[in-house]
Amino acid sequence: MTSIRQRLLLTLLLIIALVGAVTLARSYLDARHEVQELFDAQLAQSARVLQSLVYHELLEGEPIAMQELLKQSRDLARFQREQNAVESHGHNYEVKVGFQVWDRGGRLLLHSVSTPDTPLVTSDLHDLRNGFSDAVIGNVKWRVFSLVVST
Repeated sequence: MTSIRQRLLLTLLLIIALVGAVTLARSYLDARHEVQELFDAQLAQSARVLQSLVYHELLEGEPIAMQELLKQSRDLARFQREQNAVESHGHNYEVKVGFQVWDRGGRLLLHSVSTPDTPLVTSDLHDLRNGFSDAVIGNVKWRVFSLVVST
């Protein structure tokens, strides 16, 4: 037989544990949401920077030369990593970020070496709108920000 004091203590401990678990779960979900918002903002900003950097060259019809520069840049970075020449440059997750530039006709104009040659968007390129989406290509999950530019 337990005393009233023991039952009260057990009840209080259970209530404290329950409130702590709910608080922990809520804090985790809030922090996860904020991190996702931060990454989405960074993704959108990167798309706008890319747009400002390559828009003129794409209008002038030089995507092949730009794609070759991207390939050379990747090859140089790989060589430097293999030679341990540059330890503080780059990041392990750098290859997990990429971009694609498509024309309205469905032609891939430019892409980073980390992205596939297939579209990361699931909708038709003719009906594409600005915004975020998720895609799975080749068992790889992608968070996508589409930025449509009218020419």
